[in-house]
Amino acid sequence: MTYRMTIISEVPTVITRRIDDKFVQINIQAGQKYIYEPEKPTKKRERENKGRIVEVLGFTDNFSPAGAIVKYLDNNRRGLVCPTDLLPYTTSECVKNELDKLKEVFNLELELIKQEKDEGEFTCPFCGGIALFKLISLPKGTEKRIVSRCKNNCFS
Repeated sequence: MTYRMTIISEVPTVITRRIDDKFVQINIQAGQKYIYEPEKPTKKRERENKGRIVEVLGFTDNFSPAGAIVKYLDNNRRGLVCPTDLLPYTTSECVKNELDKLKEVFNLELELIKQEKDEGEFTCPFCGGIALFKLISLPKGTEKRIVSRCKNNCFS
């Protein structure tokens, strides 16, 4: 067990993590709150700490995120975790805003379908950039599926 965890770097790092069959890039910054969620908790320590809210204090290496030194917010103790086990801590307002924007995307898609367009562009509500949509017929012939994504990868 490492008792003397020295912070060597506070430079933000970007990690790639798989969430529900999608690969998501997460920006890990010192001073931000995260939820400790290991993908497959095999160790007892990982299972016990799963779901705890942490604040990142720094990293143990300069160029590769070998370990993130965190402070557990429920008891103010320090710990060393793998940065790929951290997920952003979002408040209910952030989740509500994201859901509202996704509803807006859905409404825009419905409007484009009513105009009987098979493909086209619309403005992304997340970043204001260009988002593309395409209407795809499924093999059964009667069902159609909407596929849309932002060019800046805000949603897909």
